[in-house]
Amino acid sequence: MKKLALVLMMLAAVALVAQQPAGPAPQMAATNLTQRVASPTVSDVYCSGFITNQLVPETNFVVAGWATPHQTKFADRDYIYMQGGSYADGTLLWVVRHLRDPNHYQAFPGQIAAISAVGEPYADMGRVRVVATRNNITIARVEFACDTMSPGDLVMSYSERTVPQYRRDVAFDRFAVPNGKLQGRIVMARDFDTVMGAGRKAYLNVGADQGVKIGDYFRVVRDYEISKMEPVDALSYKATNIEDTQKKPPVFPSSRSGELPRRSLGEAIVLSVSPKSSTVMLTYSLEEMLVGDHVEMEEPPPPLPPPVENPPTIVCSADPATVRVGESSRITSDASSPDNRPLVYSYSASAGSVAGENNTATLDTRGTGAGPISVKCTATDDRNLSASAMTSVNVEAPTQESRMSECGFNRTARVDNKCKAILDDVALQLQRDPDAKAVVIGQTGPGEAGGERLASQRAANTKAYLTKDKGLDGRRIEVRTGTGGGSKTDVWVVPAGASGPQ
Repeated sequence: MKKLALVLMMLAAVALVAQQPAGPAPQMAATNLTQRVASPTVSDVYCSGFITNQLVPETNFVVAGWATPHQTKFADRDYIYMQGGSYADGTLLWVVRHLRDPNHYQAFPGQIAAISAVGEPYADMGRVRVVATRNNITIARVEFACDTMSPGDLVMSYSERTVPQYRRDVAFDRFAVPNGKLQGRIVMARDFDTVMGAGRKAYLNVGADQGVKIGDYFRVVRDYEISKMEPVDALSYKATNIEDTQKKPPVFPSSRSGELPRRSLGEAIVLSVSPKSSTVMLTYSLEEMLVGDHVEMEEPPPPLPPPVENPPTIVCSADPATVRVGESSRITSDASSPDNRPLVYSYSASAGSVAGENNTATLDTRGTGAGPISVKCTATDDRNLSASAMTSVNVEAPTQESRMSECGFNRTARVDNKCKAILDDVALQLQRDPDAKAVVIGQTGPGEAGGERLASQRAANTKAYLTKDKGLDGRRIEVRTGTGGGSKTDVWVVPAGASGPQ
């Protein structure tokens, strides 16, 4: 009846146009019905519905909700009450609706029988989580809703579903000949639709029993014989298709319509399977597709190429880039993984020693000679892919010893405050350069009583201040004596690798 009304409306429109005065042809908008969708989403898979011949128990079902009786539809974050079953707190459940078509309309002759042959249709309503049980009534909260849930909807166990990846990108042959593979039919569509395009869900009368798997592809096809099955569509075969200007044109009889090329209308990917049926999503459409159209399984797509594995990238630098023998340089690596993989760092050097963690390390030049040292920085990811970079540290010969300062003594061996201030500077330099040493030379002036003994005491007191008061290691301070240099001690700082004062 729906199609008959549509035909009558079109005939009326044609008659109205025929009554209009002749004039320029109207401008018609160009429409491209070709559509393609991306890979199915989580919502596509979990909210697609299904037909199954396997029993879905009706003993566990939604009975009410938080705002009963004023609220009869429940969505995300609502609390619902369920009867049946004994569920532990935290249990995930899936809510479905056993469907019936209130319109009793058949999209094609025999549709109701075709659906019954493969099972019963169900709509996916969403996922709930059990929060408590009171008086044999289970309380659950809606975590994910495909549609609003209502009392009477059925509750079943929850299981993860596979989300197939769309992997076809081949030229579509709209006149493809049959390939001899599994054939079936669209017996129903989601929401009882009869006309569908890309992105819509449909149910086929072939399933796991026929070898259908999630991720398989079907081609939607239609021949010209199908028009004879619908009384309204069959009228077109009874109408004349001859132009008045044609003189005795040859006629191709409608009885031979089966010889006309089969039309390919689109493609679909399988989202889920039951023993005798499968749920598909239409991924490509040249034009609208109808419940009742036939499908044919296609060749599986070629396997995906192995993923490209990109090694890390790395650069490294030294600071300072020039040091003296015995000094250290900080090595810094700047590495990244194009594939966002975790990285582990390692270091090696052509001389000296290098050690560090993560992206920083320290090059120690003690025991080396003057000249460049090459440092290799390597970053390795968890797939054992690595990259390396080099940096160079120039090592210079140590400087000669330098007399840091002198402490004066007024005919005594006591270290006074003025001398302490001078020695504080000596201590600071030795602390900054842990590889340097100090040489303290006690002196006496001409005519000073005590001679070498007094010079030795002055040197010993100077060392005592540096070790006891300033905390320096006594092994880093060498004590000597001299005479004739004056009432003082000379303090020399000797870098690593340099010889002391002669």
